Amino acid sequence: MTAEQRALMEFNLATLGLKDYFDILVSRDDVLKPKPHPESNRLALRTMKTNPEESMMIGDSSTDMLTGRDTGLLTVLAKWAPQFQGDLNKARPDYEFHTVEQLARFFV
Repeated sequence: MTAEQRALMEFNLATLGLKDYFDILVSRDDVLKPKPHPESNRLALRTMKTNPEESMMIGDSSTDMLTGRDTGLLTVLAKWAPQFQGDLNKARPDYEFHTVEQLARFFV
């Protein structure tokens, strides 16, 4: 899920060699109300046939955390991103990880 336009999202994922790692992609072009409105999260949940209780929002911005909370998702702040985007006091994630390895250990 991204607030970017679909073309830019697909370009970035292809450039990084990550496109094949995602089952679904949701961009601002796929919804009427982009983040921080929870519509994009709800679309992803419906598409994956799952519910908020079985899912989480991993993001690098206070907007991501707000969007996740408003959808009823567990929120995880990715602090390994080059720079945190937004007000940390507003983020209030359920969890925050400073490395991808920390996140991976969370799932073990």
